[in-house]
Amino acid sequence: MKISAKLTIGFLIVIALMLCVAGTGFYALSTIENETNNLRTNVLNAERHARELNEASVRHGTLLYAFAYALEPDLVKYFAKNLIEFDKRVSEHRKAIDATQNNAEELAILKDMADKRAVYNSLVADLFKRNNVSPTGELMGPQPQFSELRDLLIQKVIPARDAYLASSHAFQVLEVKLAREGFEELAENSRFARMTAMVISAIATLIGMLIAWRLTAGITRPLNEAVH
Repeated sequence: MKISAKLTIGFLIVIALMLCVAGTGFYALSTIENETNNLRTNVLNAERHARELNEASVRHGTLLYAFAYALEPDLVKYFAKNLIEFDKRVSEHRKAIDATQNNAEELAILKDMADKRAVYNSLVADLFKRNNVSPTGELMGPQPQFSELRDLLIQKVIPARDAYLASSHAFQVLEVKLAREGFEELAENSRFARMTAMVISAIATLIGMLIAWRLTAGITRPLNEAVH
């Protein structure tokens, strides 16, 4: 084989090795980028909304006591408006969570949350009605004594609230767990990609050195024989 042909083949092999190393690095970076985007747009986004949804739900449930105890019209209106506002926040966060990609475990808890929230909201609406407050927070008549609301609040509304908050908290805990697992998986894939790139680079370097040695020997041997 002519020297020019050997050099051409050698250079082509070296270029192929370089492309292999570059392709491996590009694939690893693309994989990490995709996982990072998924972590940011789905897992972390859902975790943030789950945390804020749970906080709004807890504050909503706490305000119920004050709403039921209040007798002053201004206080009743104040607590009613706040209850309505926190309920809107819960709905907004729930809508944002539904817009993310949820797995089967998340969907199961979300359905449980929706069912329990529907029961809870129905009882809250009944509490509004018995307290002579409209769904928009306007007073429709004098407020009854707490004793008239006590049974509904203690026996039905509070247990329904606690059941809903337990489900909401379970979803938040799940999202925190998924976020932690996402970070761990991203770190593991990053380490794997780095190690793969290092191994392939080392193999490519060794193969390149072997090719260089073979080409050098194939070129210098005939020249030495010709000289001697």
